[in-house]
Amino acid sequence: MSLEPISSLETLQKSIRYDFYAGRWFHYFIRSTGMQKVFGGDLAIHAGQYAAYRNWTRLADSVFLVAVVFSAVAWVRGSFFLYAVSFLMFLAFQYIGSVQKKRLVFLSSALLRYQFSPGDFRTMSLFQISEQLSRRYGVFSFVDAISMSDNFLRKLFLVGYLLPWPDVARSLLVFCLVYFSCKYGLNTAVVYEGIRKRHQRLPSMHGIA
Repeated sequence: MSLEPISSLETLQKSIRYDFYAGRWFHYFIRSTGMQKVFGGDLAIHAGQYAAYRNWTRLADSVFLVAVVFSAVAWVRGSFFLYAVSFLMFLAFQYIGSVQKKRLVFLSSALLRYQFSPGDFRTMSLFQISEQLSRRYGVFSFVDAISMSDNFLRKLFLVGYLLPWPDVARSLLVFCLVYFSCKYGLNTAVVYEGIRKRHQRLPSMHGIA
């Protein structure tokens, strides 16, 4: 008796496009050191698209950072003009993100076709595929990434709830900026790689002790 397929390449593509965590994990994975070698070697046919994705990601990160800075300055000075500028910057960031999502789906699809056969997509879930990829290239798995990110944001939210906030409206704005900035930053390759390397050092340090 044939079993019903667990997933498909089309299902994975939709998850990367529409699911926040799946999209952020593949964004992190695509930008990892191992993928730089893959897209410079076996998948060199897509090297141009990969380079464009990395460059536009840097631009998106810069736009997001500038938007946060303008929002913070606007809060300090109470400037409507600076609030408007920061709002426009956030809109630009969202637009770049929508374009980048299409590139991410394309690059992830090329990578998945390279790493797995059509039959693999029928028998493995997204979590199983990400687990295999994480072991092959030494990166955080999908589950580990979600756990790390959610635990930090949960603690941040509790700390923000317990702090005394004198001005409700402005304090809410500042907390939202901090929260979403951390949420965005936690899912970048730089943060993931730093945490992963730290975790790798801890066992050796305990062994020395």
